[in-house]
Formats: sequence, structure tokens, C-alpha cells
Amino acid sequence: MTKERLVEILKNKAWMVQGFNGLPLYLHTVASNTGWMIKPITGVNYSHFFLRMDGTRAKYYYDEADLASIGFGYYKKNKTVKQLKYFIRLHKQDYLKAKRLAKKNPKHLQTLSLKELVRVAQKTTKELSMAVGTAHCIEGISFVSELKIKEMLDKRGLNNHENFQILSAAIKPSFLSQAQMMLWQIKNAKKEKQKILVKRFLKKFGWIDNSYVKAIVLSHEDVVKKSKAQKYLPTFEKLKNNKSSKARLIKELGLSEKEKFVINTVEVCTSWQDDRKKYLLETLSWLEPVVEELALRVNIPTENFKFIHSRELTYPNLTSPKFVKLLLNRYPKSDSYAIKNKIFIFTEKDSAYIEKCLNKPNNQRLMELKGMVACKGFVKGRVKICASYHDIAKVKKGEILVTSMTRPEFLPAMQKAAGFVTDEGGVTSHAGIVSREMNKPCIIGTKIATRVLKDGDMVEVDANKGIVRKI
Repeated sequence: MTKERLVEILKNKAWMVQGFNGLPLYLHTVASNTGWMIKPITGVNYSHFFLRMDGTRAKYYYDEADLASIGFGYYKKNKTVKQLKYFIRLHKQDYLKAKRLAKKNPKHLQTLSLKELVRVAQKTTKELSMAVGTAHCIEGISFVSELKIKEMLDKRGLNNHENFQILSAAIKPSFLSQAQMMLWQIKNAKKEKQKILVKRFLKKFGWIDNSYVKAIVLSHEDVVKKSKAQKYLPTFEKLKNNKSSKARLIKELGLSEKEKFVINTVEVCTSWQDDRKKYLLETLSWLEPVVEELALRVNIPTENFKFIHSRELTYPNLTSPKFVKLLLNRYPKSDSYAIKNKIFIFTEKDSAYIEKCLNKPNNQRLMELKGMVACKGFVKGRVKICASYHDIAKVKKGEILVTSMTRPEFLPAMQKAAGFVTDEGGVTSHAGIVSREMNKPCIIGTKIATRVLKDGDMVEVDANKGIVRKI
């Protein structure tokens, strides 16, 4: 495929762009490797993906036509939550099977031959793929579910932010909330009890700081430090209120069984997405040392090595000086376009050409943005753009965190921020779920917040009306 043909494809489609802190090996393994697995649930698969890389800053492009086909396909094929839960069980079985086949990596990776090490990597990247697997349909289901909820509220003349928030709210605690609860217990425990709780935390949540950039091994001291930073006791009272408010509104609206199925689908997919995230973060813990060892064997930095696609993880490739040179040329900027059986990678001048063709004006003169309310409230503060993994630690107390989408690694910044604004996100988005658990104003799906706003801008986040204003 030529760069000109790719630009033509990109310009003629409407894209949902997800921002990540990540690197291609991990991102493609959980996205482009799994886009072709979802047909049993939705009747269709994804048709293509596009990934733009700039160091550890990634933008993953989802074709909105794909998301619509997947979401509407799901509702055409499935009429009960029982059917959905059957597929969720199958997803878990597939993941656990891949996990058993991969097993945990040998403790002494250095003793393996390169060929043996490559086999371990292949099995573990397969496990990472299956961590997402058929659950990759959630993006499309959420995309269409949002439309359906707005439609049912429109029909009754009651489509407002409050009602939408009630109908789409989570009713079960996320793994992040559970981890925070445990950190609070550690913080307030006496010495011996604290040791026991820390050990339990490491066993249950030792992967919680992992990201698509790298896996981070937590120590006893790390957990104690995290517990000291825990400023409040998470409460699940709000989730109980969500459940009762939702039941009350459903009754008031007189929703049909078909409409109730949409609401139930969102609830179940929110929990399913949480499990999906747990599976992949956990798998990254034992894939990371394998990747580090492979990078050492081929004598290139680990970050550069992670610009490989999992389909390219073969012994002939890693023993080819020509391939290793190609791999080095992908860092720090490259683009990749994936279809079912092929991946096209563009570097250097080709990547620069694509970037130039896709660049849009940043609209910095725009004074007001609109989005969807994830959690109601009103707050003022200075903007902090989180465009990369390294920006997260720079967020100060009371600032407004602005990003493409939040991820679990954003949690320390979210605890300090007064409110959140995102470019993307829907009914099951991380920002939406966490903002409600923290009860902080949050507006998602603005599309352009990271392009319009800049660090230091003073804004008011009116999450009662879904408006962000520069002041």
C-alpha cells in the first residue's frame, strides 16, 4: 500500500481517535490482533485500524462505520443478557486457556536460547491477545448503546445529561476502587497487619501500575508509599445510589424490555471491560521481562524493540540484520495500518507525509467546548494536558486534567485533579467510571479538547451542562 492510498482512506472515513501512552507491540497485540475475533458476537469484525506513534504517545484510529456495524450487529444477534454473559464466559475461558499454555515465564530467561525465548514471547503475546479477544467488541457495543439511550430519552422528551448519566452509570465497583480501598486499609494498619495486607495487595494488584508502555514491578515499599498517598476512603455508597436511581428512572420512563436490554448491556459491558483491563495488565507483568531480554539479545533499546508487531516476532526476523535495521528506523515516529492478514508500516519520509496530510488546525481561538457529561458538577482550574506517560506525574492539586482518554495509570493524577476533560470516551469509558466513583466533574467526548486547550489555560468545567469554557 502506498502512502497516498493510505491518506485517501484516512480522509474518506470518520474516525474515533483514542489516545494512549503506549508502544506498538502491546497496542497492536491487544487491538489489531483481536479485531477479527468478534464475529460470533456481533456478526461482523473490524475492517481496519490505523496507529500513529510519536515516542510513547500513540493515537489509535477506529473507523466509526466499523463501530456502528459492530454495535448494531450485536443488537441484531442478541436479545438477552444471558446471551451476552455466555460470550463473556467464553472470553474468560479462552484467556485462561492461553494463560495456561503460556504459563509463567521461566525465572532464568537468560539461560534460554534465542529460539526458545522467541517461543515464550509468541505464547505470551498470544495470551495478551486473548486478554482482550472477543471483548474487543465492547467499543462498538458502547458506541451504539450511547445512541440508543439518547434515542429512548429523546422519544420521551427527557434527553438531558442527568438522565443519560443515571441510565449509563456503573453499579459495581471497578478494580481501581477495590485497590484504593485496600490501600486505605494498608495506610491505617499497624506494622504486622500492614505487612500482611501489603503482601495480599501485591498478589491481587501487583500489576496495577502497568501500562502499554511498560510493566512496573511494585515492591513492598512502593505499596506503602502508594497507601500514604491515598487521601480518602473509597465508598461504594454512590454505586448503591446509582442502582436505585436507575431502577426508579426506568420505571418512570416505562421502558420496554427491548430498551431495558440496552441498559443492562451497558452495565454488563462496563464490568466486562474492567475484567478485560485486569487480564491484559496482569499479562504485561510477565511479558515485559521477555521483551526486555529479547531487546538485549538483538542489541537495541527496549523502547525501540517495542516498535515490532507481534506477527513479526519470529526467529528468522530477530536474526536478520536487515530486519533489525528496519525496526530501528521505526522509532520514534512511525505509522501502521492493519487489516486482517496484513500490516503496512510507514517510517521516516512516508510517515512525515502522512502527518502533514492529516494535520488539522488547532482551533486555539475557540473559547467553548461541548461534550457529554460523565459526572455532574462545576469547577474552575488551570489546564494540565496529559499527552504522554511522563505528563501524569506533573499534574498538581486542583488542576483540570485534559487528555485524549484516561487509563488506569492516570489514577494518581486523577486523585489530585479537580475535574477531567477528554477528547474521546463513551458510556463505559475509564474517565466516566472513575469520575463517578470520585464524584469529580467530568466531560468526555469533546473531540478537540487537547487541541484547543493548552497548559496553564484557566477554564471552568460546567459538567451540569456539558460545557468547558476558557476564562
